[in-house]
Amino acid sequence: RVQSDNFLCNPVANGITQLYKYAKGITPVSSTALLEVPGSRMSSLITSIEFNHTMAFIGTSKGNLFKVHVENSTTARLYERVPLDTSPVLTDIKINDTSREMHVLTEQKLIKMRAENCSQYTNCEACIGTDAGNDGDPYCGWCTLERKCSRYSDCDLPDVSTRWLAYNAAQCINITDVAPYDSLPITVTEQQIKLSVQQLPYLATDQSYECYFGSYRSPATKTGEMLNCTSPPSDGIPSIQQRDDAVSVDLSVYSTETMVHFIDTSFHFYNCSVFTSCVSCVGSRWACDWCVFDNRCTHESSTCTKANEIIIIGKNNPEGPKSCPQLEAQSGEVLLPNGIQRSITVRTENLPNATQISSYGCSLDIEGVPQTVMARRYGTDITCEQKAYTYLSNTEPELEVRLTVTWTDTSGAAHILDDIHGFNATLYKCEVQKPDCSRCVTARPELGCLWCGAMPSVSGVCKLNETCNENVVTLYNGVNCPDPVLNEVFPLTGPIEGNTILAVMGTDIGRRFNDVVAVMVGNQSCDLDGFSSDYVIGASVSCRTRPEREGNESVSLTIKGADGTLQNSSGTVNFHYTVSYSG
Repeated sequence: RVQSDNFLCNPVANGITQLYKYAKGITPVSSTALLEVPGSRMSSLITSIEFNHTMAFIGTSKGNLFKVHVENSTTARLYERVPLDTSPVLTDIKINDTSREMHVLTEQKLIKMRAENCSQYTNCEACIGTDAGNDGDPYCGWCTLERKCSRYSDCDLPDVSTRWLAYNAAQCINITDVAPYDSLPITVTEQQIKLSVQQLPYLATDQSYECYFGSYRSPATKTGEMLNCTSPPSDGIPSIQQRDDAVSVDLSVYSTETMVHFIDTSFHFYNCSVFTSCVSCVGSRWACDWCVFDNRCTHESSTCTKANEIIIIGKNNPEGPKSCPQLEAQSGEVLLPNGIQRSITVRTENLPNATQISSYGCSLDIEGVPQTVMARRYGTDITCEQKAYTYLSNTEPELEVRLTVTWTDTSGAAHILDDIHGFNATLYKCEVQKPDCSRCVTARPELGCLWCGAMPSVSGVCKLNETCNENVVTLYNGVNCPDPVLNEVFPLTGPIEGNTILAVMGTDIGRRFNDVVAVMVGNQSCDLDGFSSDYVIGASVSCRTRPEREGNESVSLTIKGADGTLQNSSGTVNFHYTVSYSG
């Protein structure tokens, strides 16, 4: 942009006066910009016309070439930026109208290039865009039967039918539908398949289309924009890999005229029998149905032969997996204290009629070993009979396990109820990782753990509430835990100037940080301020030492008990103040 003063006939550097020496008058001429590119300054411009489309090629002072489609008198569209050099593009741009080659000059280079670069677009959507003229290169179009982006003149018979789709074509060539199926069971062979292809070109009378399912060739008959093909025989279908439910092949259309596979889509061959549950069967993307009493997944439900068979339809079933016999989501946590009799109740849906079922069962997979029990049905609820479930680990206070519910039909066949939500139970041991009263009574209350033992002795034990009835301590019954017992401090030494962060460890050091009234190192109090985040219930508290003379000092602490009385620690632990010598 040139400053307005430069339009006046005053001496101006860089030849500006010379440029405007024939201008007369002081009334400016204004116009509306067709295109604005922030951060760029034009240094050269040339235009070209192709099929009534005007293209402008704009060189910039930063060595870029902008390709612009001038759509009308008020609108232009930048459709490509080409970096050429680091120096400005000079005004000497030339276009050969025959070859459409451009010669572009910068301060350092002479560049020969095509006005278009159609080959950079490898599919129809990239070539002609998806917005019907609001994107794409006006020089380029999609040569359908040759599957390439090219200029009109580089496509064979471009004016015949839809063999060349201009950049502003509303639609690309595309397979819009495969009917009646876009997939088949792997055992179903040689079926008639119809492909709907938009923008399908006409062929010469001696040429034809062919369908390819992978490498299998099937002659195609054309009716309008429809192609009729036959799916492969069994030896033309690739195998499904182990643990996969389907195999995909390219379904492509081939032109004998151009010898090109010019359009394709995916086609699948699937195997319903790999699905072993109702939910996975009818929830798959294939046309699979579940035979409840046959306990199998099939594409052909007429083969389910059990009496009073229930068939859960997979394809076009709006309920889908929700139609299967299954467990509902659990409404709350199921807690099972180790070795204590407990029952489990689950809610179900879509169970067969009770007259079709002979028995029910439950199983918990505990440390890799199933622990099973019989169950009873009450309407839609199933209650697993009471059992004392146990686990061996003495390092895990809680162990989450998966519940499986089964039912057996009147013919003796067993069935597993689907469980899409994952029904879990939690086994637990009160005594694990709760070695003292403080840690026991502050365990989450749902567990029902309490401290059971003679007072104020520390010989008690953490137990389930229903297994203890004497000398009970709970979080809220106002009974004190045993007095604190100290067994360790860290570090063992520190300077006489103080400021050592000291960790004091033991048992029953309070149920919360505020229970700790004082920590003493000899006759000096150890500062507790700022150490609440380091506190570990019952196990340790940290503080900062104060200055003291050299020597050993005993460490003790006092806590406030649940009844408000003070409890002093026992146990002999010492901290040694040392003198630092320098030099």
